[in-house]
This record gives sequence, C-alpha cells and structure tokens, in this order.
Amino acid sequence: MGDGRCTGFVGIESVGELHVYGDREEILLDVFSGLIHNVQEREKSEKELVRMQILLEETGQMSGVGGYEMNLKTGLHYWSAVTKRIHEVPMDFEPDVESAIEFFKEGTPQDEIRSLVDKSLAEGTPFETELPIITAKGNERIMKVQGRTEFDDGQAVRLYGAVTDITEKRRKEESERLLLEISQNQNERLKNFAHIVAHNLRSHSGNIESLLGLMEDAREDLRDFDLMRMLHRVSDSLRDTLGHLTEVALLHTTEREPLAEINLKQHMNQALEAMANDVRREGVEIKNGLNGDEAVKALPAYLDSILLNLLTNAVKYRSPDRPCIISISAEEEDRYLKFTISDNGLGIDLERHGAKLFGMFRTFHSHPEARGIGLFITKNQVESMGGRIDVESAESEGTSFHVRLLKAEQ
Repeated sequence: MGDGRCTGFVGIESVGELHVYGDREEILLDVFSGLIHNVQEREKSEKELVRMQILLEETGQMSGVGGYEMNLKTGLHYWSAVTKRIHEVPMDFEPDVESAIEFFKEGTPQDEIRSLVDKSLAEGTPFETELPIITAKGNERIMKVQGRTEFDDGQAVRLYGAVTDITEKRRKEESERLLLEISQNQNERLKNFAHIVAHNLRSHSGNIESLLGLMEDAREDLRDFDLMRMLHRVSDSLRDTLGHLTEVALLHTTEREPLAEINLKQHMNQALEAMANDVRREGVEIKNGLNGDEAVKALPAYLDSILLNLLTNAVKYRSPDRPCIISISAEEEDRYLKFTISDNGLGIDLERHGAKLFGMFRTFHSHPEARGIGLFITKNQVESMGGRIDVESAESEGTSFHVRLLKAEQ
C-alpha cells in the first residue's frame, strides 16, 4: 500500500510440498513489498527531478540566468547549460570550487568572491555581487553572482545560486554615461556661446548703432544717403538676430525652476492686456471662453511667453478681407489641460509647410515683422514643461494652436 492506495500484490507459493507459513514469511513479504514500493517511488521522484531540471534549464535559457550548486557532502559541483555558456566551457565540463573561483579576474575580484563564499558558508549570509570573469576562451565578461547556503543541523550542506551575464548591460550603461558626458560638455559650450552672444556680440552691435548715430550727428546730411539707411537696416537686423539667438541659447541652458500651479485665465488676461493697444487699433474681437477654473503646471515666464506669442501671431497674420476674430477655449484631456487659440486669419498650407512649421527661422508669410523664431521657442518651452503643441490650419481660413500642459493636480 502507498498513500492509502493499493499499488500491487506480493506472495509466496510452495511447489512440490506442503508448507505452513508463519510470522517469518509475513515479515519477509512486508520487507519485499516495501522494497518494491520504494523503488517505484524513487523512479517517480527521479522522473520528477529530471522534469524539474529540464524546466529550470529551459527557464534559465529563456531568461539568460544560469544556475550552480555545490554539494558539500558529496563534493559534487553542478553548472547549468547557461552557466557553462557564460564561462564558454564545453557542456561536459565538470567544475569544482577552485576552478569556479579561478574564472574570476585575478586580484580584487577573486579575493572578493572568496570572501563572500567563505562568509556565506560560515554564517549563512546570502550574497550578490557583480564581478569580471575571464572565460575559457579568454574573453572578459561582467557576471552578476548570487548565492546562499543551505544548512542541516547547523552544518552547511549546500551552496547554490544564480549567475547572469550583464556585460552588454554594463556596456550600454557606459555608452549612455559617455553620451551624457558629451551632452553636458556640449551644454557647457552652448552656455559659453550664449554668454558671448548675450554680452560680447550684443555689445559690438550696440557700438555699431552708436557709431552710426555719432556719424549722423556730426554730419546731418548723411541721414539722406541711401547707404546710411541701408546701414541702419543692417544694424537693426543684426540687433534683432542677436536677440533671437540669445533667447534660443538661453532656452536650452537656463536652469529650470520647479513647475508651479498657475491659473490659466489670469495669465491669459495679462497677455491680452499687454496687447490691448494692438487689439483696439486693428479692431480685433476676442472670444475668451475660459471660465477661470482652469489650472496648469507651468513656469510662469514660459506660459506668459507662449500665450503672448500665439495671440500676437493671430493678430499679426490676420486676413485683410475680414475682421479678425480670436477664440480661446480649454478642456481637460487625460493628464493634460488642452487650451486652444484659434483665429480666422491667413492660415497655413500644412501639406506644404507642416513639417517645418516649428523650425528656426521659418517664415510662411511676407509680413515685415516675420522672423521665424517665435513658434520654435514656443514649442521648446511647451515641451520643456512636459507638454506638447500641435496645429490645425487651412490657407485663407485660419489657424488653431492646441497646447497641452499638465493639469495642476498631476
């Protein structure tokens, strides 16, 4: 019987003569049936053990994690197929404790792994470390090693654990570190460039303007020369270009403040108030659909710049064929508050210009004040605050800019 079930029958027969069976034969049958039952159970256990070993091997191969085991009673040392592949040894390689440690790079790595193993065997302390190894083919790899010790009656009987090849991971991290270092160096150079533009070049530009003024003061008849007027235009253009370059450079080099919770309508009203003269002069109609509850996470200076730029563009690129109407609305969209500034102005052919709409020094209309820098700065400001901006437009019909910024509660 086994596990409450009958697994078979055993018996003794006497042939050729009469035999009376007693306690001795009954004990013999008990021992014999027990042996048979133990053999059956051992076969089942061995099959289950093989099945589990195959499962572990397959799991290890899929995950790239190898296993190892050191039996302190028998002295047997086991490596899984993945472990052998990491060490670049043949599948029939039979490891032992010393050969396993010798794969680690000489010096500090070998000393560290010996210390960790000794401490685990003595105190049962589990360990995890990342150390370089030299494979059987002479290749250096970085291996993550985990281990723990099993005890029986206070005696260490088994050391087992897992190994993982993390060489590519470490190479990728090193590559990312180098890229970050390069990026930081480039950022420093950009800061220096911004400093030069903001101070040195603008100073020279100012000197040119001053010299032109002094020349005209000294000889008033120079004001009427076309050459002087051309020099003034070039000087003004140089001043504007340097101002734009300074703004772009500082946009990417200035240290960021934490985002603040901002009432959108309050800042929208400030922007509308700043351009009130242009609105009155051009007869612009403003339809402000904000209810005053809309709040976003933003940098106040950036938000003011975004609003003023989009509103100014709506007025600047109005249609000469109809009164200018600007509509403002907002709605929640997942984690964002999306606000829209729409106009009925000249519009943009997005099929032709959409891919370069937010590029630097890109202009799409012949307006004398068009510089092609505003939308570039606006897009960078929006994205630096975790938002995004897109546009809908049709030529001769108007344009709608949709700006998504994080809601205040995010």
